Amino acid sequence: MAIFLTVLKILGIVILCILGLVLLILLLVLFCPFRYTVGGEMYDEVRADASVRWLFIKVLVDYTKEKGLVYKLKLLGIPIYSSDKEPKEKKPEKEKDKEETGSEAGTEASLAGNEDGEKPAETGTELVVTPDSTELTYSDDEPYEEVMGTEEKKGLFDKPSTKDKIDGIINNITKKKDEFEVKMDHLDQFLDRPYVQRTIDRVKWALIVILKEIRPRSGKGYLHLGLEDPADTGELLGALSAFSWFIIGWLTFEPDFTKKVIEGDLHISGRIILGIIAGPLIRIAISRDFWKTYKLAKKI
Repeated sequence: MAIFLTVLKILGIVILCILGLVLLILLLVLFCPFRYTVGGEMYDEVRADASVRWLFIKVLVDYTKEKGLVYKLKLLGIPIYSSDKEPKEKKPEKEKDKEETGSEAGTEASLAGNEDGEKPAETGTELVVTPDSTELTYSDDEPYEEVMGTEEKKGLFDKPSTKDKIDGIINNITKKKDEFEVKMDHLDQFLDRPYVQRTIDRVKWALIVILKEIRPRSGKGYLHLGLEDPADTGELLGALSAFSWFIIGWLTFEPDFTKKVIEGDLHISGRIILGIIAGPLIRIAISRDFWKTYKLAKKI
């Protein structure tokens, strides 16, 4: 009995240690910040780099036109993985010429062998490929009508009239219009439900919390942008002004109403705590209003 209790005691201690370790890792993931930096420039050439650091782990991403995307992983400052591989050594030109001439000689030999050998007999309506040509020819043993079949002949003479085509198009448009009106009516009924409105308010609140958490804490950026139509440039400037609370203080925007251009540079850094983001999302997920809204949305 004493041995059995000792085994249970040791087993309980091991289980508690495992649970404690899992809880510690979960708390670290939720409340230890992920720090990120993003930089890039686009003038004559495009170049970008980013890094994410969490505890002793760091992920680096770099992009250049010559190498493309390059990923690196470091642990305690020691590189343990890199996607930047050295290019394969190119073969000398002489070896390439030898390989090409050898392959051409082999192809010519195979063609010569086909010419000297027996040709397949032409029977029925089989397709025959001649060595000297890539055209497909039919045998004359069967009449042309049987080879073509009856479906193709019907397609040549029994074409739908223009009136039938117009009627089909009008019917499709009317059907699509009726389906759209039904969808809009269901959407209006969906949005009028009180629990749907409460869910939308919670989602808006969660988005504000998430955007405030992931926004850069510091940085500096410059953007010189002009579209083909000056009116489109003005609309874009107005849209960016709506997010001034998100980018103010580190981004300088210079609109250009005379020509089409896009250039600039960007260097920002910040931190993200997953626990702050997970809080509003968990609150939405455990609410009854969300699941009632989800079930109703599937029926639209």
